Amino acid sequence: MASSVRSRALQGLLASALAFGSAFSPSPDTDSDVGDIPDDASTEELFDAVEHADVLGVAREKVLERLARDHRVAIRSKVAEAAGRLWQDAPGYGLNLLRELANDPLPDVRAAAARGLGHFLDRAPVALRASTESEWAEAGPVRERLAIARAIGMARHDWLTDLALRQLALDPNGQVRLAALDGAGAHLASDLSNYAELALGHVSDRDRNVRNAARRLVERAQQLGWTERRDARARRADRQRFRRAMRGDLGPRPA
Repeated sequence: MASSVRSRALQGLLASALAFGSAFSPSPDTDSDVGDIPDDASTEELFDAVEHADVLGVAREKVLERLARDHRVAIRSKVAEAAGRLWQDAPGYGLNLLRELANDPLPDVRAAAARGLGHFLDRAPVALRASTESEWAEAGPVRERLAIARAIGMARHDWLTDLALRQLALDPNGQVRLAALDGAGAHLASDLSNYAELALGHVSDRDRNVRNAARRLVERAQQLGWTERRDARARRADRQRFRRAMRGDLGPRPA
């Protein structure tokens, strides 16, 4: 009941902002807010308020876009998480918003963007998930590649997970490789042999943090009973399958 009352209050704040000014056409030099949205508003409350923007004749996407430029870290972070819910209604817009927030100057917002992206991947159909992972894994900005590596570790495991993590583990940036290994660790029990061998390939990585993470992951895998390596032919087939996924040629799903 209290949550419902609070949600209606947030809707009222957005309504007031829309009624009394040009909240959605700020110049680059202004930092005005859309109403007085409280920092402690939950993602659910904020998203519920944004969902009701259409009652006022304003697109939900425009509200989120404006709030994504709010000066408060807490609000931008919640917008990042809310954007992950747009995978069905407005996937392109949601991904653009997540891309913007993945490049935010503050790490808390970037972490929230990774969580939002993880939510997006967790629910998106396989074709959308494949295209998103492949596009972000080869993005120019390091922060976007880092976001997708972190997001994959938070999303459900499927055959695309292995392909994407293997691609990201080859990234020239050490932070991205480290995040890919963290993702492999999160899914280790789901595909023990694959992720143990992925880690094994990085025990001599040029980045000390990556080396240490790889060695810890190999030790965990051994404790779980891993003893074998997949052959090089299987690894080449994985890379080829990921490249086909990037081109949209998914082919049959492995048994």
